[in-house]
Amino acid sequence: LKYKWNSLILTAGIRYDNVRYNKTSTFSPRFGMSFILSPITKINFAAGLFYQTPSYWMFMNPFNSKKLKHSYTEQIVAGIEHLFADDIKLTIEGYHKLYHNRPVLISAITEDSFDNRLGFTDTGEGYSTGIELFLQKKFSSNWHGTVSYSLSDSRARDFREYKNRYYPWDFDSKHGLTVVNGYKFKFDQQEWY
Repeated sequence: LKYKWNSLILTAGIRYDNVRYNKTSTFSPRFGMSFILSPITKINFAAGLFYQTPSYWMFMNPFNSKKLKHSYTEQIVAGIEHLFADDIKLTIEGYHKLYHNRPVLISAITEDSFDNRLGFTDTGEGYSTGIELFLQKKFSSNWHGTVSYSLSDSRARDFREYKNRYYPWDFDSKHGLTVVNGYKFKFDQQEWY
């Protein structure tokens, strides 16, 4: 659903998932809001729940003591968009995500080093916070491209006994830089072609 009132744009949506294997039905509401500061600049805000079925090799592991729940995140994103030209846009966003019900190897949270055949539990928790910058040049002349940079901090909760801390998660990459560019050559306008 989308509603526009003067300089304010409201967006709402919902996703429904039903998985028979673990008898899970989930509703994932999402909400967005944009405030148009000028014809070339707007501020965006979004929040929502995002459910995900665990990877099947974890989800259907025969050593799991119980059927795993779906993992989910609570997400908040805020940012600004600015058009430098009709084909050049800059987006800067900050986000915070809370993770729940993540699959964790039981051997990772017990003292016995020989219990790696006990399967998974869905007790994993964590968070991810970061900022992303995205500059895009659309294909409107001969060249196009994107430049994106992200800075993030992703941490998982340590569930071992007598531990009450967070450690860097396996997808905690801190810095990410991607540069993709393209140029269109018109060979049919060349004499040699």
